[in-house]
Amino acid sequence: MVWENLDRLAEEAWPALKELLDSLAEHQDEISEIGRALLFAGAGRFFAVYRQERAQANTPEQSMIEALRQVYGDNRIQGLMQQAVTDRVDAAVGGVING
Repeated sequence: MVWENLDRLAEEAWPALKELLDSLAEHQDEISEIGRALLFAGAGRFFAVYRQERAQANTPEQSMIEALRQVYGDNRIQGLMQQAVTDRVDAAVGGVING
């Protein structure tokens, strides 16, 4: 059931998402760095790769793994993850120091 739902979501949402991302691309300078990373490198890349992988007759599981691999491999997403880890460590250290 999960895979059928993911397939349906990818099929039904992609045209509208692609249209939105194409429109937003013209205004990238107005979108924060985090917003661009999440929209383009995150959601956009995930669904584009997932659909491409499914079109090549890969299973939904294989397609999702490849889509996530490419999203996680994007420098913008890696930067967001690094910043999140740094923020958590800083907060933890600050809590210990300020006791």
